[in-house]
Amino acid sequence: KSMVVVFFAAMAVLTARSAYQANYINYNNGKEFLVYAHAAEGPKDVLAQVEDISQRTTGGKDIKVAYIGDALYPYWWYFRDYPNKTWIKDKLTRDLTQYPIVISDDTELEKTRAILDDNYYEFKYIRLVWPMQDYMNQSIKSVWSGLKNPELIQAIRDIWLNKDYTRYASIKNLSSLTVENWEPSGRIYLFIQKSLVSSIWTYGTVPSAPVVKVDPYADKMTMFTPDLFFGSTGTENGQFTGAHDLAIGPTGDIYVADARNHRIQRFSAEGVFISTWGSFATVDSGGNAPGGTFNEPWGIAVAPDGSVYVADTWNYRIQKFTADGKFVTMWGIAGTADSPVSFWGPRGIVVNARGQVLVTDTGNNRVLVYDANGGFLSQFGLNGMNQGEFDEPVGLAIDNEGLLYVADTWNQRIQVFQPLSDEISYGYLREWQVSAWEGQSVNNKPYIDVDQNGHVFITDPDAYRILEFDNVGNFIRGWGDYSSGIDGFGMPIGIAVDVQGKVWVSDAENGYMLRFSMPDSIGTPLVESLPELPGSTSVLTYNMSTGMVDGPLGAAVYRLSEDGTQWVPVVPDGIAAMIPAGTQPVLSETGTWQLLNTDGTLAFQWQPDVLLWISSLDVQTVE
Repeated sequence: KSMVVVFFAAMAVLTARSAYQANYINYNNGKEFLVYAHAAEGPKDVLAQVEDISQRTTGGKDIKVAYIGDALYPYWWYFRDYPNKTWIKDKLTRDLTQYPIVISDDTELEKTRAILDDNYYEFKYIRLVWPMQDYMNQSIKSVWSGLKNPELIQAIRDIWLNKDYTRYASIKNLSSLTVENWEPSGRIYLFIQKSLVSSIWTYGTVPSAPVVKVDPYADKMTMFTPDLFFGSTGTENGQFTGAHDLAIGPTGDIYVADARNHRIQRFSAEGVFISTWGSFATVDSGGNAPGGTFNEPWGIAVAPDGSVYVADTWNYRIQKFTADGKFVTMWGIAGTADSPVSFWGPRGIVVNARGQVLVTDTGNNRVLVYDANGGFLSQFGLNGMNQGEFDEPVGLAIDNEGLLYVADTWNQRIQVFQPLSDEISYGYLREWQVSAWEGQSVNNKPYIDVDQNGHVFITDPDAYRILEFDNVGNFIRGWGDYSSGIDGFGMPIGIAVDVQGKVWVSDAENGYMLRFSMPDSIGTPLVESLPELPGSTSVLTYNMSTGMVDGPLGAAVYRLSEDGTQWVPVVPDGIAAMIPAGTQPVLSETGTWQLLNTDGTLAFQWQPDVLLWISSLDVQTVE
């Protein structure tokens, strides 16, 4: 009886000890098995920084802050008193640059980075943690082997009794069992605008003003509405799921690689459904995938004779069909660049005037040339950054002179190659860099085409836009932004130009095929009598209905001065309440807009890049 009492007393002590550990020691890390998912300290650390920055810059909680995706929890509650907070689920646009503070989850991280680019500092925090999961997928054999290992038994005892993972991590050679590097975990990422940081820095030497990367295409970006569109998301005829490339046939018919429906769809020049072919099959794990079946086809091209070629991407092969979809032949296997018939994720395909088929072997960083039925002719390229080398090549296009254009995605450039005298090979000619293709997400795979005038059109999927260049790389214009409708793009991937010069774009996310007629001129110039828009790294737009200048979110940030000669920053109510009544912005000798106290001392200073008034307590003068 006394032994039973002692046993239960010991268990009571252990239970109380475990409860204390769970509630007061390991309450915010993954060491504790009593709670499956823990909220880590990261979200609170981020909140503290946001509060500090907001207090310094707005005198309260008026800072603009965006939180993305899974960052909804816990910030829907933490930011309940912040009037300028915004939650963005997953539809990111360049308007994100309007926020001096951005908090992203893991899922949308690449898109966030692509939009914010080098203009923000990035900090990583752990948001949620789960207990170590080595107990999963154990077998009787592995358990028995562990029970015979005294060192492992002691390591498990350390974890059970003291939540000490040191010995276990050493045995298993794991670096992910410390609080700082714990896995499994979910993370959040804090982005702070560099220009904001330099203006409020108070820790030692003031950092030099950051070099802000400006979109070189911003001045020539516009908005076009398609003159024709068709499609929707779905699996029925005329619907698409993740449509990628598209091509125009000799008769004007449109062929679409309906990738995630694993089929090809054919339409008339006016978007009327004609036919479809294909079904899913995979060669992976020894599977049988006969001709006419696909595993996520990305690229498609139509030869001068009407033959249709498809890059059957994840069956690692090229398939040839007649114009009405009858299977002709196929070639290719999964493999490295050691063989001219092996591919790793081929995506781009084009047919030249001689009927030769050119393919981007994306994963192997090369371009291969075949005859009309898959006979190998030549190849060029390898992984690298030098001329003629590639890093994730995708789209291909050929102009009227026979020049080949390659979208060298991760090198962020377009390379141009010319046919050589042997009529089967290509040599490097020129290249130009593009300020696009920032992210390396699975869908950020751009396509390219060339019109009759030699103008080069590319898709910029993660930035939701189309860019147009001349054939030597001079930027002509661009259009697009995020939209779930036809007034923008959800994920523009494929692009093709028809014989009339109309540009067709496949929107993989929204399920649309959109046709654009190119106007002779673009843009609407600012009224000539008005002064030029103020300099800023944020996008500014003159609002003709209000006569004011709006920021990226549509809120007025500048008003016209009474004499009509300059733009004056708008003073929001929150700032006006902290300065003497009637105070108006004045220009300093250095050309900076300021709000002054009644004694002439500085109260707030305007920061044109972030479009915010900064408190004098945090204004730093950099010599």
